[in-house]
Amino acid sequence: LVAKVNASSLDTIEKYIISWFKQSDNPSFLNLSLRIYKIYASSVGLGSNLVLDELAVTRVKTIISQTGVGSSIEWDTVYSALSVLTIISEKSESVYGSDFKGTWDNIIGCLLYPHTWVRLSASRLVNQVVNNLEKFEVKFTDFEIQTIVSRIMHQLSAPSISENLSTVAIKTLVKIVIRWKDHNTKFISKDGDTEEKTPSYSSALDYMVSRASAIIRSEENPNDSFMSKKSSIQLLAMMVQLMNETQLLDESEKIMLPLFIYTEIDQNNRLKDQDKELVDLAQECLKMLEVKMTVSDFTKSYTSVKQTVMKRRRERRTKRSILAVTAPDIAAQRKLKKHARSREKRKHEKDDSGFYQRKNKTRRT
Repeated sequence: LVAKVNASSLDTIEKYIISWFKQSDNPSFLNLSLRIYKIYASSVGLGSNLVLDELAVTRVKTIISQTGVGSSIEWDTVYSALSVLTIISEKSESVYGSDFKGTWDNIIGCLLYPHTWVRLSASRLVNQVVNNLEKFEVKFTDFEIQTIVSRIMHQLSAPSISENLSTVAIKTLVKIVIRWKDHNTKFISKDGDTEEKTPSYSSALDYMVSRASAIIRSEENPNDSFMSKKSSIQLLAMMVQLMNETQLLDESEKIMLPLFIYTEIDQNNRLKDQDKELVDLAQECLKMLEVKMTVSDFTKSYTSVKQTVMKRRRERRTKRSILAVTAPDIAAQRKLKKHARSREKRKHEKDDSGFYQRKNKTRRT
């Protein structure tokens, strides 16, 4: 509708938006001006009124610069500012200029903003950053790109992540995987971190594999972790397809380890749809790995992973036995918690008659 109005009416609309933008101390007017300007810019484009365009950019930069911890700006205003920047970035390459570098840095900070709409909008903009790295006047450093990965992996590890957000996250990470693979990028530790504080990673790819593997193996929030685990398995599968033979050999055991448990699940048992999907994805990923590796290398890595899993299980059993003797109260509490989780899980595992399924499916004699 805005695009169809006559010049006089358009001029009136522009004056109203400018007036609202100038009342930046009033959150309601500021948010309204951003929303109306988004519609205006989407329909008319940029350049029709340079004063309005410059004022909009100024307000967007100011809002995004104030999104740190303790900010008093409402989430919907931040979301509106990010939405306006999305439109501007689609219609002008001025966003790649040096004067926008600070704004992009703040948007990367918004990846962990405490509202899902803001996180999704920021993620889409960061995906644009990663897809257009060569266009920026001030180039992003390897450490800044690694920081993007760190924040996105943190997104993926959060319980109940939305499918839309996980999809954007995986697209961004895959683009970075390609870059890291081609440049053989090293992992960069933070300044001041000691070896005790920061785990050692052989490469940037090793860091991403390790983070994805940790998400898959995590037992926190089991009822809300499906999308996190699904996305992480999909990420590992994409990495398997993209990495060369040497890189794959170096990372094979770290990729296999979190997927191993899914190879032990009997699909003849009645599984929830989500559990079955994870099993299928894990097995597909392992098949991709098997195809790209030599038989001897795959067998060696798989055997090593199996031995590691068995060893860790023995160690856990030993610790539980010792705990039962040295601290029986704590051991009893842990056992009760374990049984409670099992009962909760079995509520979703009924047969066709509505009865709960036994954990042990073997015939009793």
